[in-house]
Amino acid sequence: PRGTIHVKPQAPLDHARTTADLIRALRLPAVVVAPDVLGVLSQVLTVEHAARALDVPIAAVILSRHGPGDVSRTTNAQILRERLDVPVLTLDPCDDDDDALAAAVTRAGIVDLIH
Repeated sequence: PRGTIHVKPQAPLDHARTTADLIRALRLPAVVVAPDVLGVLSQVLTVEHAARALDVPIAAVILSRHGPGDVSRTTNAQILRERLDVPVLTLDPCDDDDDALAAAVTRAGIVDLIH
C-alpha cells in the first residue's frame, strides 16, 4: 500500500549485513501491520518472536480491517493485547483518499504513537 515500507529483516544488504542490522543501527522500532482475520494471532506472535530474537523492538501492532471479516475479528485485538507488551490498534476501512485515511488513522489512535 501507498505510504508503507515493507521490510524483510533477513534481506541481505551486502555480503555480511541484512536489513535487520540496518534497523538495529538506526535504532528504529518496528510497527507490525497485519490483516484482522483468522490466523493473525499466529502471524503476529511469530513476527514478535522473530523481532525479539533480532533485537528489534516493536512499537505497536495495527490490525487492518479492510476486506471481508470473520468471527475472529471480535477477539483478535484483545488476545494480542493480553499477550504483547505493546499497543494493539485496529484500523477500520476507509475511502481511498487522504482525508478519509487521515481520519481513520486518527480514530484508531495511530497518531498518538508518534512522540
